[in-house]
Order: sequence, then structure tokens, then C-alpha cells
Amino acid sequence: MQKDKLISSKSAVVSNAVANDIRATNLRGDDWHSPVFIGLGSNLGERATNLRLARSALESCSSIVMAKCSCLYSSLAMYDTSQPDFLNMVCQCKTLLKPLDLLTVLKSIESELGRIAGTKRFASRPIDLDIIYYEDLLFSQRGLDIPHPRLYERPFVLNPLSEIAPNFLDPLRACSVASLQRALQGRKNDAVRL
Repeated sequence: MQKDKLISSKSAVVSNAVANDIRATNLRGDDWHSPVFIGLGSNLGERATNLRLARSALESCSSIVMAKCSCLYSSLAMYDTSQPDFLNMVCQCKTLLKPLDLLTVLKSIESELGRIAGTKRFASRPIDLDIIYYEDLLFSQRGLDIPHPRLYERPFVLNPLSEIAPNFLDPLRACSVASLQRALQGRKNDAVRL
């Protein structure tokens, strides 16, 4: 029964992601943008399942093509240490969507997976999807900042990102992801590869 419910839930998330992707078709550009890196995290419910469902929803979008994804990483909650531990991963993709339109698709997937919009910042959540990098773009508009402004302090982003794209150059700091990741090694809140 639980397995049937999960399959039904997965189908609904993928169907809704595709519908939102189709609505965004009118908003997308004519060119593929690559690489784009998306961070995925979860610390509520079946964390690994939540990440798989989010990844499946991203893969189902016609305007997003997944290139590769990191392994899962486990870390303590960073900003409110009383929360459950997180599982995180990073996926590299290419997209036809412009940054704000991609954000709209990500927020829709979060909503479909049970994240409630408008909750307290850094609260526990079943899923969190963040645009980490969008090519070498420096972008700040309507609540979206690229590169993600807190990536530099987050081993749970830099460790999986370094696994799949160690040589990607951060457009703000003009250094590789691997060097950013090395600067955080050994911190108390390190992210451990599973």
C-alpha cells in the first residue's frame, strides 16, 4: 500500500512539473544555457525519497536536461542545529529557461513535494531546490541571487558540487569550486558523502 502511494505521489509530482514546464515554455529563450547547477536538500520525511522525487520532476521537464548529479551527502542542520540532519546533492543541467523562470519551476516542484511557501527562513523542509550557478552569470533580481550568496559557507553545497564540477570557475571569486571546497574542509559542520 505504501509503495503504491509513493508511485502515485511520484506520478503527481512529475505530472505537475511537466505542466509547469509547459506553462514556462512561453517564457523561455531560444538557446540552451549550460552549465546550470541546482542544489537539492531535504531534512523532513523520507529524505532520500524526497530528493529522488525532486530529481525525477526536474528530469521530466522538457526545458531542463540533466547532465549529471552528485552522490548524496549528509550534514547537520547549519543554521538551526536543533533540526534533523539534512541530505543534499547537486545536479548539473542545461536549460532553455531564463533564471527567474527556472526559479518558478523549482518553487512549483517544492510545493508539489510538500514545502509550504512563506515559512520561517531556514526552517525544516521536505525539499529545498536552489539555483547555485547559472553559467557564469552574476544576477540579482526579485529575490534571486546568482551565484547563490551562501554557497561559500556551505560544505553541503560545495562538497557535492566539487564532486561533479571541481574545475568550474566561480564568476564572483574567480576561483575553482575545488578551491572553494578545500577552504571549508574540516569544519565542524562538514558534509559527509554517503
